Amino acid sequence: MSKKWKFALFLAVFAVVMLGGSQVMSAQNKPVPEVKAKAGNCDDDNDDEDITEADRASIKISIRDAKLIALSRIPGKIMDAEFEKEHGRLQYAFDILGEDGKTYDVEIDAITGEVLQAELDDDDDDDGGGPVTKVVVKNKVVERTVIVKKP
Repeated sequence: MSKKWKFALFLAVFAVVMLGGSQVMSAQNKPVPEVKAKAGNCDDDNDDEDITEADRASIKISIRDAKLIALSRIPGKIMDAEFEKEHGRLQYAFDILGEDGKTYDVEIDAITGEVLQAELDDDDDDDGGGPVTKVVVKNKVVERTVIVKKP
């Protein structure tokens, strides 16, 4: 490769890094937790409240810290993590596959770090329609996913 091509390639890479790097750095200033999508036909009017910028500014516990708190209560593997507002309270909600092979719902207050809930998943968030996905796990490795139709 000639010196001109190497220099042109270097300039192109440098430009991409400089232009994209500032956006990456500004995005790292304050992590924004993932917002749970609102359910269209949810019966519980207190769930899934809108999260405002003021709410986001009041967060004291990072999602990383909330995960550590949740895993200290229920050891296992986090399968799903959400940031949500329920009953006016900002919280992180985790589905944890426990070391016993059971799935647990764990909720952590996003301001205080308090464990709000840590219990077996009761599958009450299914809307009754459509197939249910079951994950078959052995030795903490997902081996296959099975689609099961509800009766």
